[in-house]
Amino acid sequence: MNKNLAEAYDIAKRMADRMYSGLDYKPPPAPVVSPPIIVNSPPPPVAIDPNASTEALLERAALFLEDEEWYKADAYFERVLDSSPKCASAYIGKLCVELKLKKEEQLATSQYH
Repeated sequence: MNKNLAEAYDIAKRMADRMYSGLDYKPPPAPVVSPPIIVNSPPPPVAIDPNASTEALLERAALFLEDEEWYKADAYFERVLDSSPKCASAYIGKLCVELKLKKEEQLATSQYH
């Protein structure tokens, strides 16, 4: 059976070679396959102690900034602003999160100052 299949392939190849000999035939390009789209799911909610003081929340948020855990830092700064809407440190911290800066001091040397 394999011999018959091989002979059939050879015959088909010779016929194709004769049909396309002398022609400028180029096979169509291979289709371009796009990489799969990966959708990032939102991070899980951050558990924040509702009884924590503003100072403690700001300290934790600063640690998250240093560790580049932007989502957690932002959540803590938001929690501070929920209880103290005029807290300038929280607004500065949120700016650091937005600019992906690990420390408040980097604001002075960032390209946005």
